[in-house]
Amino acid sequence: MAITTKELEERSLFYKSFREYFPFVEEYCSWPIIGIYAFVMILFWGLSSVVYSKFVSFFVSWLMGTSIFFLLFAAAVLFRVTLAVIVSDAINVDPSDEMAMKQNKNKEVIILVVMLVLSLTAVITTNKYRHHYEFQCSTCYVDGHGYIHLYDNCEYMEGNGVRTLKGWEAERYYHKYCEACEEWAEEANEAYLVR
Repeated sequence: MAITTKELEERSLFYKSFREYFPFVEEYCSWPIIGIYAFVMILFWGLSSVVYSKFVSFFVSWLMGTSIFFLLFAAAVLFRVTLAVIVSDAINVDPSDEMAMKQNKNKEVIILVVMLVLSLTAVITTNKYRHHYEFQCSTCYVDGHGYIHLYDNCEYMEGNGVRTLKGWEAERYYHKYCEACEEWAEEANEAYLVR
């Protein structure tokens, strides 16, 4: 059954708003572009689980979390999925049935809220992952007492037996962080909303 844009606007709560305020969605946020981005992101996520290198960390940082590319990706998925659901539901609603129209509009609000929550969860989760992976690829210092230091000129690092390790090695074999380094990291995290 063919339906016009005007009929969709009458049957849907958000369809007209999407078309007015986000006209670029259908043009620039196509499913192939979203699929390619998702494939590349999954590829580097898979690499990051077996390889700890600055090269992979660079791409993970650009592809996940609060990077502009991931925010655009999350917005594109949010708009395309929400728009697809709205259109498919609006097509199946009889405009003469007021109860069905009201239920459809309530369903649209619920779908939009669920998609917003999922998008924000994806941004927060991938942001935590990318910063944790960045730490795993960074250089740490372990003193003779087994304390992990995050920077090389820490005042509490004892001179004898200091070893340089990657973050993932330090996490695996040593579990105690230097208190000064831990406070510095917490302050940095709070100041820059890193984790």
